Amino acid sequence: MKRLLFVTHTLDFEAGGAERVLLDVLKRIDRSRFDVSVFVGRDTKGIPSDFLELGLPISVHAHLAMAVQLGPIGILRTALSIVRLALSLWTALGRERVEVVHVNSIFALHFALWPCLLRSVPLVYHEHGLAKDRQGSPWSILYAFMIKRVQHTIAITDAVRDQTLSYGAQPQNVTTVHNGIDPRDSTAAASADASKRDEDTFTIVQIANFLDWKGQDILADALALLRREVPEARVVFYGHSKDLEYEARVRKQIETLGLTDAVEFGGFRADLMQFLPRFDCL
Repeated sequence: MKRLLFVTHTLDFEAGGAERVLLDVLKRIDRSRFDVSVFVGRDTKGIPSDFLELGLPISVHAHLAMAVQLGPIGILRTALSIVRLALSLWTALGRERVEVVHVNSIFALHFALWPCLLRSVPLVYHEHGLAKDRQGSPWSILYAFMIKRVQHTIAITDAVRDQTLSYGAQPQNVTTVHNGIDPRDSTAAASADASKRDEDTFTIVQIANFLDWKGQDILADALALLRREVPEARVVFYGHSKDLEYEARVRKQIETLGLTDAVEFGGFRADLMQFLPRFDCL
């Protein structure tokens, strides 16, 4: 049985979709082939019950904030967190005799790479985003260096794979594995909820945290154009308010476009599967 350690900076679903993907992977991994454990940074909200119910060993370590406060103090605080996590992971790799490490976020890659290289433990990196969208962020500075040194990268789309290759990863070391949805969940939801669809509207739903690279502003512009031909078209946004300034800008844009009555802000929800049958376009 191969010892496999999943490493991430957070398990908080409000952080983004990567944590939901990780949960799906952990639910479905073959326990008869892999001895699985999880290494994670500390969250103020603790470990979500969804992960606890898996019954896997989960070790919690130093907190690593995604938002780096620019300036000497903020950068030093982030650097110290990375060092603490790297030392903890170095210890865990030796103590547990881990054979493969799966890193689930760009943030975790910053503290996981060196311990894995020094321990000669193969590292598989799960890339959930477009690397070029992180340009200008402190988390993008070492990306080209790191991506060339992981043993393999899982990209969630071919577009993500192409960008990973553009930073120097070798084609044979990057594989596209699309995120999956259990069809049994969607079928059950559709049966239970199909009657609630409003036949008099054409509703688009966007499920994404409010961050500028998610493009809620682009969808608002598109809705204004669409309503010239489809006046009953409307949009529902679901997602956590990660960037309050950006969200305020989108709300002002919607007001300026005269779309206030055609747009709904649904906030963050963890049970969206049952709502999807209500919408016409995702």
